[in-house]
Amino acid sequence: AGMAVGGGRYVMVGAASDTLLNSTDGRNWTRVGPSVPMNFVAAAASETMVRAIAAGVELRIGTSGAFTTVVPTTTMFPDARDIAFGANIFVAVGGVGGGRIATSAPADSWSNLSLGVMPDLYGVNYIVDRFFAVGAGGTILTSSTGTTWTPLVSGTTQTLRKTAYGAGTHVVVGAAGTVLTSTDGTTWQTRSANGIGSTINDVIFADGKFVLISEGASIRTSLEGTAWTPRTNPLGAPLKSVVHTAGRFYAFTTGNTNYLISADGYTWTVAQHGNANTTGDAVVFGDRVYLVGANASIVSLPVYAITPAIGTAPAAQIANVGGSVTFSVVATGSGPFRYQWFKDGIALLGVTEPAWSIAALSALDAGSYSVMVTNAAGSVMSSGANLTVNLVPPGFLSSQARATTGAAALHGAFTVEGTVP
Repeated sequence: AGMAVGGGRYVMVGAASDTLLNSTDGRNWTRVGPSVPMNFVAAAASETMVRAIAAGVELRIGTSGAFTTVVPTTTMFPDARDIAFGANIFVAVGGVGGGRIATSAPADSWSNLSLGVMPDLYGVNYIVDRFFAVGAGGTILTSSTGTTWTPLVSGTTQTLRKTAYGAGTHVVVGAAGTVLTSTDGTTWQTRSANGIGSTINDVIFADGKFVLISEGASIRTSLEGTAWTPRTNPLGAPLKSVVHTAGRFYAFTTGNTNYLISADGYTWTVAQHGNANTTGDAVVFGDRVYLVGANASIVSLPVYAITPAIGTAPAAQIANVGGSVTFSVVATGSGPFRYQWFKDGIALLGVTEPAWSIAALSALDAGSYSVMVTNAAGSVMSSGANLTVNLVPPGFLSSQARATTGAAALHGAFTVEGTVP
């Protein structure tokens, strides 16, 4: 079973009963799914639909969230394991006793490719401008079109599962804690997963960092993909799929009514979706995360924006008349953000960016500056940052003087330098 992300929604499908759960609050769930006696293994989303696949069955979900069709995929091989969308085409990979690839335009049937003998394939992703497919024996294939594939040398014989890209680095993960990195998507280097010996089931890059999860219940994060830091899994359960949307990471277990949520990928809390079927995959589509898994299970999780908070407030500044200053703010929460700057509590017309500069300062610019940050969940006002403007005279005095004691007069010579106002 699987989960995919795209078009602002999540999708998850599963196996042999008619399980589909829907919720408006993330706590109370209603079964609304189709009767499809299959184990859905993966799901992916274009801008207009989600396509979840199983042995001989495809489930499609439209932008309204309704299950529009269940299509027998008679032309697609029955042992697919993963699916991705990119370059206006869906690509599915899998195979038992030999790797297989099939392609489909967004609303069309599937076509199997003739690629000759290759190892079984386990994962596929569209990254930047090309697909990456990975599998048994350290297999890595790339394709810009999804139809013509080029093998790469990975340097490992381990089974590879998933791929991600960020911070200028490709990351591939797999069995026995395998982590590979590449800066060009061609030449690969083995990295340490910092103590993971089990299969790494998924990896993503979001919010400036990589997050990977494993069958052994491990969570690791990395800014560049090379050095990985352990994070606490409060469930202590094996993890199957991880996605990110609306300022949150979501990590799903392989068979548990609970899942994990994190605002930063570092600290995780437990939430509940109420479906005990084994998770296969997850996808973001529209305003929901869909989980797909065993017993034809589909869980629809509403995505709520995180109220903004001030991460770095504007700082107080001191400058001279004629100089310049820049005020800035860093917000946390779910983007996109809107900004409105204020001076002494009064909104500044047209000043709506996270950083704002004032040039050619005058005494009138002195005051307290603050900014309001707003997103779909609410607003927050920063503390005020005082601007002090020093009044510099048009010139300065240099002098030479001498004095006598007693009643003698004081004599001096003075020169005024500067610009006449």
